[in-house]
Amino acid sequence: MSIFLLIVFIGALLFFWSVRRGKIYVKAYHYIKTYEELVSEGKDKFEASLIANGFVEMIFNNNDPNKENEMIVEAKTYSDIFCGGKQFPVINAARMLGFSK
Repeated sequence: MSIFLLIVFIGALLFFWSVRRGKIYVKAYHYIKTYEELVSEGKDKFEASLIANGFVEMIFNNNDPNKENEMIVEAKTYSDIFCGGKQFPVINAARMLGFSK
């Protein structure tokens, strides 16, 4: 019985870790997208970073399931095309630009 509970506990931890990483990945993609748009409009890189972080948090706190699904599909498509479906290169690129979470 204790082995079963241990397996369930480990499975739950892996599930929640995966969900958390997925959210960070989608936020990172949209951070990069927003940051690049702001820099191309002539914003200072520091200012663009602050605005992009705030914009991404605002979108994710809106709780619109349709918008969230759209954002997930867009991020996954980007990852499939440019990173071979991997999430970490996108997260690392965003962190190098100033992505905070």
